[in-house]
Amino acid sequence: MGELLTVAEAARECRRNPETVRRWIWEGKLPAQKLGRQLFILETDLRAFTSGPGEPDKGARLRWLSELEEFHGRLDRKGVAPMDTLADLHELREARS
Repeated sequence: MGELLTVAEAARECRRNPETVRRWIWEGKLPAQKLGRQLFILETDLRAFTSGPGEPDKGARLRWLSELEEFHGRLDRKGVAPMDTLADLHELREARS
């Protein structure tokens, strides 16, 4: 069994706010055990969840990109152009000046 971390220790470890770590726990994304009134996270579970300081693992990034490409494909098949938020922001700024 790995080392147990408090929420504060886990937050420091992954460079996040303790409330963010609690939210991950309550959303079921990060396993934790409640002992008395305090939550504890296995260090190995935290490492698996974050796979580095605050960085999602490469597989998660690739799945996200794949899902995004699929979404854009569905929009394209329906004849809907995906939004280019950055271009829209530039247009708004130009219109205001």
